[in-house]
Order: sequence, then structure tokens, then C-alpha cells
Amino acid sequence: MKKTLFTMSLLFLLSFPLHADENVSLQALINTARQNNPEIKSAEKTYQSADYGITSMSAWSNPLVGYEFMKDDNRLYISQMFSFPCKLSYKKTSASNMAKALNQQLKQKILELDTKIKKTFWGYWLAYMNIDKYNENIVLMKESLEMAKSRYIVGKVTEADVLSATAELGRMQGMLVIAQYEMDAMCAQLNALMNKSPDESLGTPEKFEISDFNIDYAQLEKKTLNDNFGLAEKKYMYQGSLADSKFSTMEWFPDLMAEARISDMPEKTTYMAAAQVPLYFWNRVSEVRSKNSQAEAVRQTLESEKNSVRLALKDMYLQYNRNMELIKIYESDILPSANQAVQIAQSAYRTGKVDFQYLLDLQKKNLDFEIEYNKLTAESRMYYAELEMIAGGDIK
Repeated sequence: MKKTLFTMSLLFLLSFPLHADENVSLQALINTARQNNPEIKSAEKTYQSADYGITSMSAWSNPLVGYEFMKDDNRLYISQMFSFPCKLSYKKTSASNMAKALNQQLKQKILELDTKIKKTFWGYWLAYMNIDKYNENIVLMKESLEMAKSRYIVGKVTEADVLSATAELGRMQGMLVIAQYEMDAMCAQLNALMNKSPDESLGTPEKFEISDFNIDYAQLEKKTLNDNFGLAEKKYMYQGSLADSKFSTMEWFPDLMAEARISDMPEKTTYMAAAQVPLYFWNRVSEVRSKNSQAEAVRQTLESEKNSVRLALKDMYLQYNRNMELIKIYESDILPSANQAVQIAQSAYRTGKVDFQYLLDLQKKNLDFEIEYNKLTAESRMYYAELEMIAGGDIK
């Protein structure tokens, strides 16, 4: 008896709209996540660290300054090393490109976070819509069950009909519990992405109209190859590797050193110039070959990344189009026909023209169609979010 009361109480609470007085906006979730997500903050600091270090790559080494105390002469000496022209320029170019690569990596992480928020939000929306649909059909099924019981008493339906209706009601109630769990799980995931407690409530997902965005695939692919942050990161890494390779080649040329020893007696002031000669050329040969191989490896990685991105883009584009075509079929044919069939069957059942099992089957199919329609809608939004991530941002 206690178990029955607990189950009835749970279903009674689930039958009410959740957070009806609150609305949660997708854009608000994205903005909060960008501000609070620790992974984004970490990537931002990593980029800033590399960016601040660019200037030091083109700076001369610190001069050596000293003072000699001698018996009959004191001298101030200054020594400075000068890199061969272009060496520091290549070092700076390499560091600059690596910083730019990290900046693209930061932008990619932000876009990935946005995509996670969007996909999780649509999972949250799907669970919410399913809860609403199950509640609606539970009320309808309870009415059908009461009707079946009253007709069973007068012998117009069989006991099997009553049991079938009871079982179907139980199935819907079970699916309602599952949908509630899924909604709570999506809520916890969204809170985690925003660096909040998983127990915080979100409210009702904002309403939206399903839009079939007309996507020109040729333009989409062109935008992707230009704007994809992962590809841009690999391009900068390749350019940085080329600069490293050129710097390695420049190591064949000597660095210069100038020194001045300024004496208290002008005739004893001396000046000196020296060069650091790379005599051990075999070390240079190995270094140059190593840097060239690294640059070629990065170039091949870039080409491989292009192929992967184009394949992912095509696959996601096809999945999105498939879902949008199915949504159109559901909206124009399946859902209107299924709803009308239930209404006709209900009228026919009241007049005794169809049996109860026939009505029950139609109601079950109608619910399944509506749930599938919600799923297709949520998936299409998820696929669109994936397309935006692959393309490097907004594709409207």
C-alpha cells in the first residue's frame, strides 16, 4: 500500500510543468559558460603567455659590462654579442606563428564549448518536450482506461482490453520517469559546463520555431577551409616550422662579438671584434635535416586535417539534410494523419464501430510519432551546431 501511494505521489508531482515561471535562454547559457569555464580561462592564459614572449625572441643578448682594477691602469670594458642578420627575425617569426596557433586553439576551444552547450541544451529541450507529451498522453490514457473499465462492467469490452490499457498507462508512466532523469542529467551537464553546482535548476527551455536553413554546400565548404580554427592552427604551426627550418639554416653563419676596453689612459684603450664560427658543420647538417623533416611532417598533418575536416563536414551536412527532410514529412503527413486517425477512432469507439484495442494501438502509434518528431527536431539542431563548429562559426 505504501509503495502504491509513493508511486502515485511521484507521478502526481511529475505531471505538473517544471519551472513554469522561469525560462532558460540558450544564448544566456553560452555567455555564462564562456565567462566561467576554467578550460577556456586556462587556454586564454596559455595564449597570452606565448604572445608576451614574442618580443624577447628578437632581442639581443645582454651585454657584458665590467671594470678592471690594475696597478697603474683601470679599464671599463663592454662586450656585446650580435646575431647574424635575419637570425633573430626568424626566431621571432617562429614564436609569433606559434602564438597565433595557440590563439586559434583558444578560439577552437570556445567554439567547442559553445557546441557542447548547444547539444546539451537540445538534449535538455528534448527531455522537457517528452515530459510534456507523456503527461498529455497519460491524461488521455487514463480517460481511455476509465472508459474501458465502465464498458467492461457492462460487458462491451474484454478484460484483456482493460489490462492492455493499464499496461500502456504504466509504460507511459515509466517513460515519464526516464525522461525526467534525462532532463536532470542534461541540467547537471549544463551546470558543469558553466562551472556551477550540478544541483542548480535551469527552468523551462525557451520556445523556438523550427527553421530549415538553406545551406549552399559549396559555399559552406569554402568557408570551412578558410575559417576552421583547427586548420588555421595547423597552418600557423607549419609557418612556424618553416621559420625554425630557416633559422637552423642561418646557424651556418657566424655570430659576431664586439668588445671595448676603455682605459684611464687613452692610448691604452682597445677595441676587439670576434666571430663565433660554426666549424663543427656535421652538427649543423643534422640540425637542418631535422628541422626540415619536422616542417614537412607538419605540412602533411595539415593536409590530413583538411581531408578529415571535409569528410566530417560532408557527413554532418548529409545528416542534417536527412533530418530536415524527415521533419517535413512528419509535419505534412505523419503527425496530422496520426492525430486525425486517433480523433476518428475515438468517435468510432464511442459509437461501437471499432474495438478498444484498435483505439489503443492508434494512440500508442501517435505518441511514438510525436516522440520521434521531437527527437528529429533536437537532432537537427545538434547537427547544425556541429556544422557551425566545423565551419568555424556562424553559417547563416
